[in-house]
Amino acid sequence: MRWVEERIQKAIEAGEFENLRGKGQRIEWDENPFAPPEWQLAFHLLRSNGFTLPWIETRRELLAEIAELRCQTARLRETPPTDLRRGEESAQLEKKIGELNQRIRRYNISAPLAHFQLPVLDCKAELEGSQ
Repeated sequence: MRWVEERIQKAIEAGEFENLRGKGQRIEWDENPFAPPEWQLAFHLLRSNGFTLPWIETRRELLAEIAELRCQTARLRETPPTDLRRGEESAQLEKKIGELNQRIRRYNISAPLAHFQLPVLDCKAELEGSQ
């Protein structure tokens, strides 16, 4: 394998990759090489109309909710400790974190690889801002 790397490096130094068509442009993958050929058209139609796999959509939703929850907890930390609403809002956020953690656990079961799983939220750390 080392000789392949050496040949590629020599070609780079010789400028053989400078005038390639599409250099610097994003590669558009129109087809999934792992999908059966009879499904390519269906996948293309779904992708081009904004549809995706359910677990991917769920992940996006969860990440957006986590970001919103962190904004809410940041606002809560800015309120004075003597504010009477702070305790009520804190209890509501704790409940929200618990519900979100349940959804995260369900999502983690459906994620195809551990790499795509999301960590559950630590309620205390979230409310203190030390996540």
